[in-house]
Amino acid sequence: MIVPLVRKEARELLPLFALAALVQLVLLVSAMGWLPKTVNIVGEPTNIPFYNPLADGDVIFLFIFVGFAFAVLCGLWQTLSELMRGTFHFLLHRPLARSRIFGVKLAVGATACLLLTVLPILGYAVWAATPGTHASPFFWSLTGRAWLLCLGIVVIYLATFLSGLRPARWYGSRFWPVALALFSAYVLHGMPLAWLITAGALTAIGALYVVAILHVAYARDFS
Repeated sequence: MIVPLVRKEARELLPLFALAALVQLVLLVSAMGWLPKTVNIVGEPTNIPFYNPLADGDVIFLFIFVGFAFAVLCGLWQTLSELMRGTFHFLLHRPLARSRIFGVKLAVGATACLLLTVLPILGYAVWAATPGTHASPFFWSLTGRAWLLCLGIVVIYLATFLSGLRPARWYGSRFWPVALALFSAYVLHGMPLAWLITAGALTAIGALYVVAILHVAYARDFS
């Protein structure tokens, strides 16, 4: 029963994931300078890779922006489309606990978010670490903030999933979980914490969102 659920979630997210992955691939090859100048999106690869990943126009910023957009659409699609089509009625009557059904949805969505952000950043890091590709220093320790941003994308996905699942008003408190996640990310970004502490804080926030999602899944009447 678990495997068919995984296939269903993966199949429904595949078009959106493929489109976002194509954008990430174009950004990656553009940042590497492999595209002609007339169609180059990122520009000349003159910036120091990973030196300031959130600078406007930096390829890491663009990777994270695409990942953010995918995370929001993914969280809404996995909840609102099921509610609008009445698919939850079918899913929740399967001989499986609600925690497993929603656990599968969250696992597939979180994995898709991580693949969509980690893989292009890893490809860019491997390119930057290869001698002869660019005229600037590179250390793997510079990539730490980029990995933390990938973890933050998963938190945004969980917050959006919770917003889509909660029975609240659209013009009221429905998107409070997303606002709280963005505020938490902003505060963590501004604090001079070690990367391990920041990663632990993001993991703890994500765990709280998972608990909240499972609580809403149990408490909400889907009939």
